[in-house]
Amino acid sequence: MDKKKVNRIEVEVAKWKEEESRFKTLFSFDVSTNKGLLRKKLRDFEDIAAKYRKTNDPAERLSLMALKQERRHLERVAYTNTFIRLFRRLIILPIRRQILIVRQNRMKEMNEQKLTQILSKLGLKSHNPAVRKHIDNDETTFSIPAQQYVNGTEKLNSRVSFEKDVSGEYKLSSHEIGLGTDAKGQENHNKILQLSADLLPNSKESYNLLQGRSVQIDGKWIKLDLNDQDPNGKYKIKEIQQLDSFALVQSIEQLGLKQFRTVHQIEHVAGLLRQGERVPVVINRRRYELEANPQFKTIDVYDECNLKLVKSVRNGKVQNTEQARVTKVDKLNERSNKVRLSKN
Repeated sequence: MDKKKVNRIEVEVAKWKEEESRFKTLFSFDVSTNKGLLRKKLRDFEDIAAKYRKTNDPAERLSLMALKQERRHLERVAYTNTFIRLFRRLIILPIRRQILIVRQNRMKEMNEQKLTQILSKLGLKSHNPAVRKHIDNDETTFSIPAQQYVNGTEKLNSRVSFEKDVSGEYKLSSHEIGLGTDAKGQENHNKILQLSADLLPNSKESYNLLQGRSVQIDGKWIKLDLNDQDPNGKYKIKEIQQLDSFALVQSIEQLGLKQFRTVHQIEHVAGLLRQGERVPVVINRRRYELEANPQFKTIDVYDECNLKLVKSVRNGKVQNTEQARVTKVDKLNERSNKVRLSKN
């Protein structure tokens, strides 16, 4: 990652500098000699030192040395009594540090649980030990590469990157997924998805997105945007805007297919279509595949040659759309003729 590392100690100390500048404009007393503020500043600096005591970053370790000198100066000014300073160092500080360590460990555990949930959703639960190792090393940023075979030759190449924020919590910073092949003599068309931290498709959904199909995640239909590619060849995801909701279950029922008659069967098919799957069906003893098309609120039908049919499926039969239109017109004409005869 080409991001510049942030010195977290400098960031937190700078916050205090901003507070001091703000106090100077608000109040008439001398901020630099007010013992109440100096003691609060000292406690905060002691917490910062305890919080980042295990950092391995050279710049942060240098900042800790400078912070130690600043703490000693603040201590002498805020607590002029030698006995009180000694009492703080031997009794107060160890207790406060222990409380902070317990709080940090609890936050770290909650953070690891959150990252475990993210990896599980992505189908990368087996990489939990690697993530934990990076966290234990207190790394500011790290990435986890992974491969998952989806069939005999095709595989998903993913890279999940994490970054520690100023509060010390690790968060998902980027998620890239590419589709490659091991087949000899074939080009490796490696499309890459650039996903946001709040979009977490599993391996099956990622594969279907890379195949150009629509997928529903958290109630939103998304699709690979072939018109939005950055210089590194990464594609972004677009959300399919719908004025009306896509009635997927009703669309399946309208097909009238014998294979999908019960509520359970229809819901199962709807679940597969929401994941971007193509569902095989048999119509008139021929094999077809169904695919959700939320952009046009339809279910597309593909034949054995992977060609989309310019036809409609109604009552379990494939019918030319032109024939369907003519049939509807004939029925309307027939009905109007009956009305005319009844009037005569």
